Amino acid sequence: MMTWISRHLDPAERMTELLFGLIMTLTFTLGAGLLVQEGPCATRDLLIGVIGCNLAWGLIDGLLYLFNVLFARGAHNRAVRLFQRKGGEVLDARLADYVQETFGTWIIPATREALTRDLRATIVGSPPRPVTWQRDDFIGALASFVLVASTSLPALLPFLFIDDRMTALRVSNGLMILLVYAIGYQWAASIDAPRHRTALSMALLGVLVVGITIALGG
Repeated sequence: MMTWISRHLDPAERMTELLFGLIMTLTFTLGAGLLVQEGPCATRDLLIGVIGCNLAWGLIDGLLYLFNVLFARGAHNRAVRLFQRKGGEVLDARLADYVQETFGTWIIPATREALTRDLRATIVGSPPRPVTWQRDDFIGALASFVLVASTSLPALLPFLFIDDRMTALRVSNGLMILLVYAIGYQWAASIDAPRHRTALSMALLGVLVVGITIALGG
């Protein structure tokens, strides 16, 4: 499953979706001790709430992905209109900033200037283009939905195998925090940061965010 998801979401997008889903799940389960003690019906309602919340937010994230795709695809049209309104000097400055922010020190100044000129020629020489969704956009939106929605599933597993509800809840919480740690570890590896320290910081930050969310009534 991860193969097709990785084709449509970059590592940062995948990490963000997974973290969001995990934090939403922890927001439900981390402070649910009293609710679980009320009995099996309350526990079932809790788990249904976890699944429903992540399904809903997965749907919202999928829709946001589609709108973000259109915004990114409209960059050419925005650049054309900028040139028409304010002229080439403003456009050149924006393009130079864009190339610098995107590539930084990866390319030498001569290459950076040549790329800026090529982008300018492409923009000036072509009219605005229709901005529409494509088939792969909907697959990317589905990938966002799947990642957010699926994060609730590990939280349910302890309740299937552990009879004591409080023990199952604590195991579920520990599993969620461990998954946040694992995501932090992978993220640290992708940016060449200290892996265990970064992962631990992300896990602690996740718990802090959940605590703040619960305190604010979320």
